[in-house]
Amino acid sequence: MTRRSPHDPPHNGTDTSAAAAESVREKATRLRRLVFETVAREFPGGLTRQEIESLTGLAGNTVRPRVWELVLDYGLLRDTDERRLTRSRRLASVVVMVPGAVFSEEKKEKALIVARPSAKMLRETTALIKTLWAERDAFSPMPPELELLTAWIDDGARCPKGH
Repeated sequence: MTRRSPHDPPHNGTDTSAAAAESVREKATRLRRLVFETVAREFPGGLTRQEIESLTGLAGNTVRPRVWELVLDYGLLRDTDERRLTRSRRLASVVVMVPGAVFSEEKKEKALIVARPSAKMLRETTALIKTLWAERDAFSPMPPELELLTAWIDDGARCPKGH
């Protein structure tokens, strides 16, 4: 993939791909925000790219590059191991918002990522983890990794020594 700056849409170097990237360059930040906010509204469930297309009315050729940017370049979304069936009955990966991720604009054409979650967001995330675990499996203990994570968040997000 080729770009002039990290905020420019990617292209594969062919003339048609470069022309397509240039045609969307002025709209890319707005489109990234739309895709991000659409996925964020579904947190923690996430969406497939086709579901994002349906909810936003954007074409797949617009959605897929924006998701790619938000996952790889910006770190605001992440792919999960979850798969859902598409309209064509094929499996598609589900993307979710990274907990605490916030999309904001520094300038009109540049996006700035603020990835440090607030204390309130951390408390809400802990409560959500505990609730989801209790609903999922009320008779077995939470895995040690989740216990450590929730304890770390409950303790004001100060990582325990040695971790």
